[in-house]
Amino acid sequence: MSQNLDTLYSEAFQWFVSFRNMQTEFDVLTRQEIISYLGSCLNYINEILLEENSENEMYITAISFLKQQLLNNISLMEKLINKCVVKKAKIRINIDRPTENIKQDNEYSKLRSSVENTQIIPRTKGLCDIAGLDNVKDILRTFFISPIKQPQLYKHLKYCNCLLLFGPPGTGKTRLVDALAAETGAIFLSVTASSILSKYIGESEKMLRSLFQYIHDNDRQTILFIDEIDGLCRQRMQDETDHSRRLKTEFMCQISTFEASRKGYLVCATNCPWELDTAFIRRFHKRLYVPLPNEQERYNLLKLYTDNTPLETTHECWEPILRGTEGYSASDIVQLVQHALTIPIIQLQQNKVWKFCDHYYEALSSRDSFDGTYTIHFADFNNLPPNSVKARNSTINDLIEALKEVKKTVGDEEVQKYHCYVNNY
Repeated sequence: MSQNLDTLYSEAFQWFVSFRNMQTEFDVLTRQEIISYLGSCLNYINEILLEENSENEMYITAISFLKQQLLNNISLMEKLINKCVVKKAKIRINIDRPTENIKQDNEYSKLRSSVENTQIIPRTKGLCDIAGLDNVKDILRTFFISPIKQPQLYKHLKYCNCLLLFGPPGTGKTRLVDALAAETGAIFLSVTASSILSKYIGESEKMLRSLFQYIHDNDRQTILFIDEIDGLCRQRMQDETDHSRRLKTEFMCQISTFEASRKGYLVCATNCPWELDTAFIRRFHKRLYVPLPNEQERYNLLKLYTDNTPLETTHECWEPILRGTEGYSASDIVQLVQHALTIPIIQLQQNKVWKFCDHYYEALSSRDSFDGTYTIHFADFNNLPPNSVKARNSTINDLIEALKEVKKTVGDEEVQKYHCYVNNY
């Protein structure tokens, strides 16, 4: 019995010493195993103390002392374990927190990079490059350009920084925003619904928040332009998905907080304003209808796009063109002029008789008289040397001919629908 107790005490003492030497390893499981072993030692000692045949009083006293020592050691070990657990938890927090910050920083950097990739350079010098739309341009100058250039005039007026442009396709809504960015010298962020929407839940809302946060954090004036906004904020329906509803709610909340910002503009454009949610429309300070060009504006557009082409300059010769282009948008007129400019090239490709003069081949017409200043060649257009054919200027007749091919893209019924919407809202 004595030998067993001596061995027991010796092993328990060695375990305790090894326990105290664990200063760098926070192995809580091993320490708990030691306490479990010392607990079994206590059970063994209690069994000895309960034996009735224990006759040696000094022996019993020694065993009791050993029991007390083990109890003290177990209590001390438990305190050390608790201290180690707390210390380990603090270390884990200190280790995890920077990692979490790194993840957040990486996510923020990724979103900010996505926002910066939407920045484009204005392609116009300003509103002076846009023909027609005089009423729309006057409103833009009054509410969005002058407050930046002459802020002292708007001290007692509410700041207007949310604009909705709507109208038929091709009337110049995007070009107006481009000119607005050029006039104000602002950073121009141009996004579409596809660059915001994501298949992952919550990512679309993050991208939307990042766009507005970028404007808040930026010291420069910034224009956020979202084209085809009806792809994001259609009228809310009962059967729509939770993701779509959350995105609309987030968008409207961001606009509400954006109203107090004086460093940026939100400009949205749509061809279908009647499909937008009414709560979304209400958040815009200005809603501008960009109509189809009238007769004078069509004339200005035609003169602008044919500026480098010598044509008849009298207004009477333009009458057939102006009548034929009624209901055409600015985009339709651009396409019309481009098609008219290709008609001479098509005619040249069909020509087979050429006069060669001043190092260029020119189509021979019946009005040309042979005076010996040029030579005549018979050849297909494709067989002539490169850069050797002289260009032929376009005429008014080419524009009239192009009218047969280029049709207006907006029907009369759709135009009437816009007029009804303008009168109702």
